[in-house]
Amino acid sequence: SDLRAVVTGPVFIIVMLLGVIQLFSSLSLVTDLYEPVPYPVTYNIIDLIEGNLFLYVIIIVTIYSGVLVWRERDAGMNDIHDALPLPTGLGLLARFATMMVLLSIVMLLSTAAGMITQLLNGWTDLQPQVYLLFLIVPALVTFGFLSMLALCAHTLVNNKYLGFFVFIL
Repeated sequence: SDLRAVVTGPVFIIVMLLGVIQLFSSLSLVTDLYEPVPYPVTYNIIDLIEGNLFLYVIIIVTIYSGVLVWRERDAGMNDIHDALPLPTGLGLLARFATMMVLLSIVMLLSTAAGMITQLLNGWTDLQPQVYLLFLIVPALVTFGFLSMLALCAHTLVNNKYLGFFVFIL
């Protein structure tokens, strides 16, 4: 339910559209950036994706960690949720899993954009294992850790906007 609400929400769609548009515009220049390499090889594409997508992923982690933690509190349902016979950490684990799925969606979209760019420029050796080992897995580990920090900040700080501020610092 949290994942569906986040993925179909207008903010996520707009941020992802802006990120993909910006990613395609920078990936269109990949053959101009590296003079001795006339083709968009996978490691050059990964370098560009890492450099261009970092800001958008930080925005997603910052916004949606707060949205997920404060969803019940803003609706006034936190007392009912706390009274349920569930283990204490289960809600936080579910929010973290939602953040990891969101990050996976972002990384898969960026990988698809990189592969499409390679195909449009005539490079057919896509090497999905390189994307997996050098883009997706390191990004999920890095941004997963940041997601944990953001979720902890919002859980410990009893104010939504102060939680954003604490995480950004």
